[in-house]
Amino acid sequence: MSRPKDLIFSQQGGCKKPLKSKGFTLLEVLVTMLLIGIIMSFATLSVNLGGTDTHVLDEAKRLQALIKLAQEEALLNNRVLGLALEPGGYVFYSLQQRQWEPLNDEYLSPHKWAEDVELEVNIEGMKIVLEDSTDTPQVLILPDGEMTAFSGTLRQYTQDLSYQLEASMLGELRLVTHSPED
Repeated sequence: MSRPKDLIFSQQGGCKKPLKSKGFTLLEVLVTMLLIGIIMSFATLSVNLGGTDTHVLDEAKRLQALIKLAQEEALLNNRVLGLALEPGGYVFYSLQQRQWEPLNDEYLSPHKWAEDVELEVNIEGMKIVLEDSTDTPQVLILPDGEMTAFSGTLRQYTQDLSYQLEASMLGELRLVTHSPED
């Protein structure tokens, strides 16, 4: 006597029909999630969600992060570093045998920002005129964590919004947003 192939015998002696799958397999769910993630990443990259002024904010945040990195570098390697602020960007320096040498490592290399960005700098309360390609930094970053107090205001020519990076003598950094109403 032959048994039909679509019947499953249980331990209690009865027979049951096999259960049909009523859902998705784990593999199908994972592939679907992967495809949705890829599509969302392309959609996010193709849309400028922050508006036109985000590159100025990005530059201000980048400068703030690099100054923090330079502070750690000065502390860990027990050396004096400097920051030269120029109309079109900035350069980090290291004091080597009483001579300022530009740093050209992966992060603390010279940087130029977009043409439509301008910088206004006050050092220890006095407005300074920025010069192109200065060989002497205006801001000193010392190995004990102290630095020259300064404030730098970054703005875009076409926007009223500006970002001010403030540094205290104790090396504390603060980024402040200024809108036209201020």
